[in-house]
Amino acid sequence: MNNGRRHFILIVAALWAGLAGLAQERMTFLDWNILAKDTLCPVYSEVVPLETDYRHNSYRVSLEYPAWETLSAKELALAKRHDSEIGDSIRIRHYVSVSRGQGMFNYSFVPIIKRNGQYRKLSCAKITITPTPLPLPARAMDRTAGRYAENSVLASGTWKKIHITKDGIYRLTPAFLSKMGFGNPDNVRLYGYGGHQQPEGLDADNDFDDLEEVPLYRTPDGNLLFWGNGLVRWNGTERIFNAYATKATYFLTESDSRRQEMGTEEEFQGSVRQKVTTTLGHALHEVDNFAWYRGGRNLVESTLFAGAYSRNYTLTGINSLGNERLTVVFTGNDVSTPLTIWANGVQVATKTIPAPSTHMYYSEGQYRNMNVSDCSTGTDTWKVTLATQGPFATSSRVQGRLDYISMTYTAPLELQDGFVRFGEGFSGTKSGNSTSAATTTFSGATEFGGIGKGSGADIKVMRLGSRGKPACMMPTRQTDEGLAFSASDGTETFIAFDPAYPFPEPAAGENVQNQNLHAMDSVDMLIIVPTGGKLTAQAERLAEAHGQYSGLRCAVVRADHIYNEFSSGTPDATAYRRFLKMLYDRGLPDGSAPRYLLLFGDCAWDNRMKSSAWQNYSPNDYLLCYQSENSYSDTHSYCWEDYFGLMDDGEGLHPTEDVSDLGIGRFPITTESQARIMVDKTIAHLRRDNAGEWRNRIIVMGDDGDNNIHMKDANRVADRIMDMSPDLELHKIMWDNYIRTNQGLYYSYPEIRSMIEEHINEGAMLFNYTGHGATYLMSHERVITLDDIKSWKSDNLPLWFVAACDITPFDSQEDNLGEAAVLNKNGVAVAFIGTARTVYSTQNYYLNNFFSEYLFGRDKDGRRFSVGDALRKAKGSMVNSDTDGSQPQNKLQYALLGDPALIFGNPEAKVVLDSINGAPVDGTQQFQGGARVRISGHVEKERGKVCEDFNGLLFYRLYDNKSTITTRANTGGEPFVYNDWNKEINNGSDSIANGRFSTTLIIPKDINYSNENGRLVFYAVADNNRIEANGSSENFLVGGYSQDAITDTIGPEIFMYLNDRDFTDGDIVNNTPIFAAELHDESGIQYNGNGIGHDLQLCIDGDPKKTFNLNSFYSQNRGDHSRGNVYFAEIPALEDGAHWLSFRAWDMMNNTSQKTIKFVVGKDLEPELLTLMLESDVVSGHTNFHIGYNFPGLECDFTLEIYSINGAVQWRQTVAASGSNGIVTIPWASCNGDGVPLRDGIYICRVTASYQDGKKSHKEKKFILRGNK
Repeated sequence: MNNGRRHFILIVAALWAGLAGLAQERMTFLDWNILAKDTLCPVYSEVVPLETDYRHNSYRVSLEYPAWETLSAKELALAKRHDSEIGDSIRIRHYVSVSRGQGMFNYSFVPIIKRNGQYRKLSCAKITITPTPLPLPARAMDRTAGRYAENSVLASGTWKKIHITKDGIYRLTPAFLSKMGFGNPDNVRLYGYGGHQQPEGLDADNDFDDLEEVPLYRTPDGNLLFWGNGLVRWNGTERIFNAYATKATYFLTESDSRRQEMGTEEEFQGSVRQKVTTTLGHALHEVDNFAWYRGGRNLVESTLFAGAYSRNYTLTGINSLGNERLTVVFTGNDVSTPLTIWANGVQVATKTIPAPSTHMYYSEGQYRNMNVSDCSTGTDTWKVTLATQGPFATSSRVQGRLDYISMTYTAPLELQDGFVRFGEGFSGTKSGNSTSAATTTFSGATEFGGIGKGSGADIKVMRLGSRGKPACMMPTRQTDEGLAFSASDGTETFIAFDPAYPFPEPAAGENVQNQNLHAMDSVDMLIIVPTGGKLTAQAERLAEAHGQYSGLRCAVVRADHIYNEFSSGTPDATAYRRFLKMLYDRGLPDGSAPRYLLLFGDCAWDNRMKSSAWQNYSPNDYLLCYQSENSYSDTHSYCWEDYFGLMDDGEGLHPTEDVSDLGIGRFPITTESQARIMVDKTIAHLRRDNAGEWRNRIIVMGDDGDNNIHMKDANRVADRIMDMSPDLELHKIMWDNYIRTNQGLYYSYPEIRSMIEEHINEGAMLFNYTGHGATYLMSHERVITLDDIKSWKSDNLPLWFVAACDITPFDSQEDNLGEAAVLNKNGVAVAFIGTARTVYSTQNYYLNNFFSEYLFGRDKDGRRFSVGDALRKAKGSMVNSDTDGSQPQNKLQYALLGDPALIFGNPEAKVVLDSINGAPVDGTQQFQGGARVRISGHVEKERGKVCEDFNGLLFYRLYDNKSTITTRANTGGEPFVYNDWNKEINNGSDSIANGRFSTTLIIPKDINYSNENGRLVFYAVADNNRIEANGSSENFLVGGYSQDAITDTIGPEIFMYLNDRDFTDGDIVNNTPIFAAELHDESGIQYNGNGIGHDLQLCIDGDPKKTFNLNSFYSQNRGDHSRGNVYFAEIPALEDGAHWLSFRAWDMMNNTSQKTIKFVVGKDLEPELLTLMLESDVVSGHTNFHIGYNFPGLECDFTLEIYSINGAVQWRQTVAASGSNGIVTIPWASCNGDGVPLRDGIYICRVTASYQDGKKSHKEKKFILRGNK
């Protein structure tokens, strides 16, 4: 069972083994100490895996032998708050969900009843789940075999597209075909199925696969006729439009042989059950060019009904026999909107569209199938008048807009515009029942009569085709009433037409290159790029990197190629799914099914780009997205990325219940430069560039206010992460624990802001925030703003998870935090998970908690989950677990901006602490103030087995005892209390050789002396950056003062300079110089600020505003606790002229030193290269070149070249960069320009910096390449 569900079950008498063929039953006891929590309605739910083929059975669940108890006062108050959800008996909700082929039976119920006004709670019951085999015809069998074509018809031949917009008969004349480039009309063939939006619930029986041939009818004068599906279809009285396309597509090709003409079906000779002489007629007025809200698929007409306003609309071509039904769908703003409706001058309705409810900014009134038969004037034209009139209309705030007007009516089987359509969905009147509704449904043998009565034309009848059943002609017979024919099945659709009618020609489209996605092998990750092709090269670069670094099979496919084979060339989001499902169905049996989808392009909530907001953009630069039907709310509207990952039959119709089978991410990019930024970042992550202890660091942040709910949730998530992954270095930042200042218009937390910025500079694997948010900020106090996200710089690239409202509406044009983070070329984020709409805090917590469990967890084979899988499975747990059942759409609002295949979480190897001062770790050793402590350990992949081939670098951090923190109650109410390891007392690094390490720590005087457990956190990385390890230990005490404490009364030695070690007192520097200091003290350097004022402090010109705490900029030398460096590149721009600065440092024994230097800022100083450093002068495998220059933040072109000792260029790369700290890092894999590893030997690296003024500077350095593979 899932952890999120288990805590609701107190005692289980028998564990579920999965449902085989027999009913499963058990006694279940409910723990009301947990059920009656917070303010949520109690819900008991269970998920049971279905071991047999779930498609062969239906399931029911029953509850027997219930034991009832009286509710406590707290439980009674809870029940009364949720009275509407409680009935007089237990109502069990159940359904079967599917994930990667595994069926799961889900059931839930509210365990309270109300009878005779009294509430009772369920304490125990027998729950039985009974499977019932379905009859054979009803079973959903495996139809993979034969379901998909082995090759697409587009794989060979010459192909051209043609386009239409409306349903109807279209004509291909010899002249049209000749203009399209076809020489012989007799050999022309037509393929496709047009522009009706694809069904969202995929089904083997109904889905089209590849393009199917459309039979053509040849007229006596040599024209070719076909029925074309446009962009709007009707299901009875309901109009269904294509939300993705502005034109429907078919394909023309020319074969080597004469085309087979349309066949004729044999006339049905059996007994007829009913006769039909009418059909259902439709008329529609709809103009889609305006959106109230930036979301949802429904556009409206831009004409504004402001205050008291009226407008006339005309419906034409209405050949009606009566039974007219009028539908008006009208929308209003945030107040009640009165609406009066007239038909042909007769008032038919006065309505009031109510003001929208909570989080519904706009409202909709649907007035369907109003009987307007008495309003007919006997003509084929109807006038519909709409007016915002009534008691509210005088308000200037009343605003309304029309969605659409439609009319259905009973029509004769007479031709209009050369044809008439009838049959299923267009059912008319049965003989002898002239008053029946126009939507009568027929079944069985049917005679259609009276076709084209009195027209005098040579009328033909065609039966429309469906998948695997091509269109054909129907034999007809003449009767006194007109043509008639009999059909064995009246559920099909027929077209009667006049072949001599001048039907319209389709629009000529573009040429189609040969393609064959149907023959593609399965892949691990599919990368879809926009049709325009601008992003393809970068996508292919990423696919190649995945093959090299993560071993994934990736394929890059253009969106229009998918449409061509999977939606008849017409843009449709379901085409992405159908393509993936083909690969999935083929690969699932042998384990090669796709795992990930990367949407390598931005999207628009207006997929058709018909609204004023999007009409100037090109669809070819974007990918499609799935939008909700709701277009009026920030909580009920959603952009559902998981839709593309629903791979099992029947999924796609239940967004809140369906569970994605793929990890899905999106790069919100439209340009090549944006693509390069995100690909560069992603590849840097795959290569583990800048690998260091930051990759073991987690930052969890909690907003204040709202009765501390955000801090509580953030703390629960943090504690859950630590429970699962104690080897991580986790920092809690709870807003209310810090001083809040009044900025006039808003409050702020300057200390938190500085801390977060420090963490950005240092790096962290994950930033996790819970609280309030908007597109441009996190928290009302503006702790993190959009400008921050855009301006921050860091080479260490984290993942962000932000549980807050409206953080990243990536389907809009609004600037937002999520997109800004991943598109920041200077760092900030490699991936970002956030919300596109408004969300609810309770559901945020559950998703955040589940996500953290999976991100830092392991699958059944012990492998780490990717970020895409962690999010996918977290959302699945939201469906399958006992979370609050309200706001089920909450999970739909979250999306991943980034590569779904990236791995975060715990490393696969572990650092183990073996001994303290030479003695095995036993929990009694003390880390005493003033002492030197020697710690030793090893790296292992298997428990107890040293990784003797691990050579690399170890980082460690030592913490004093865990603290209990009570916050300040800045916003009123109760303070929040939580625990944290918040006092770091030492950190450093040392080497690991042959899997083992030993290093010395100095314990400062400034400790808590609690004699409680401390904490050591380790992170290690191999020299080639390919293996990482982490570990931790709390099996020791911190306290007491050492009898052998270091005796030291002298402060640290300080050597400091600006820009270059050759600096001398009084030198000229640029206006943003880099400050550096080299420190030495045998007692170690104090850099944690644990003692009051014991900080590394830089002060310029004695100005408090130019005084900087440099604790976080100190780096201890590897393996040497006595030496370290400070490197600070954030000095603000200084005025020209003379300046001075002072720098103060402390050692671990609380001794201090201070030094001062003078310098002059020169106005015309030029940029200059300062350093060229390698991580080691002996290189093996992957390494980084660190280039230092004296103008931090100035963007320059840096060209790095590798030469052999005889001067031949082996490798060259140019990057445009602006090192925020005056350092630019360029990685190198010890290969030549073709990717071939270089031989061992001596090489020369040379860097050239090209500045904006055209000047250049150079530096060179020799190094040794050894053991390269």
